[in-house]
Amino acid sequence: MPINLVRSLQKRILALNPRPRVRERLGYSWELDPTDVLQRRILIGQDFETRQLSHLKNLMRTHGSECFFDCGANFGLYSVIIAGTFPDIQVTAFEPIDQTRQQLRRNVALNHMESRIEIEPYALSDHANRRDMHIVANSAGQATLDQDHPEHAAHQFTSRETVELRRLDDLTTQRGQRIALKIDVEGHEIEAVSGMRQLLQDNDAIVQIEFRQSNETTLIALMADIGYNVMEMIEHDLYFGKTPA
Repeated sequence: MPINLVRSLQKRILALNPRPRVRERLGYSWELDPTDVLQRRILIGQDFETRQLSHLKNLMRTHGSECFFDCGANFGLYSVIIAGTFPDIQVTAFEPIDQTRQQLRRNVALNHMESRIEIEPYALSDHANRRDMHIVANSAGQATLDQDHPEHAAHQFTSRETVELRRLDDLTTQRGQRIALKIDVEGHEIEAVSGMRQLLQDNDAIVQIEFRQSNETTLIALMADIGYNVMEMIEHDLYFGKTPA
């Protein structure tokens, strides 16, 4: 039977019973919601950011990263896989949406990583404030502070939640370390990076940033000003490393 037909049938079966279920996928245990488009892909065995994750892990191995910041952690895909791949590093996961953050906690617990992954309830930005996060019912990973961005025009926002904004520079004082970050903040990447300028300058970082096409030039210029150059691009993710002195 063609693989596309198999996956179509799997989606139909999941739709008949749309309750979350726990499954082993990608070498880890997950609570996955079949009504969420991303989590449904993982449930039926489709690839999602396989190249990105593989590239980030390879960069971190070469770099000797000592900790990992997951900025926009969603249900924990990157946090859990990075913590499992690098058992000696500490992971800090930022997820501002309450329901998604509770699922993240459950996925961390399913993999017995509570002591390895610290979960923070903040949306990262360039200032402290409170703002509405706009939520897409069937895609938690598309929740955004910037609902009016032209590239979000096709999204059907069904609810909103007031979240706390914080600068990463105000949440950590790390200096002189090798660190790694994944930033996936749905169009808010310029503000998020601006709020972690000191952290990036004071440490040697590997940074993966999902970017909006309209932000690409500004983002690359901002990272260059902080001292980072583009090493690679995979689909909508840019990878930066510190520019040699």
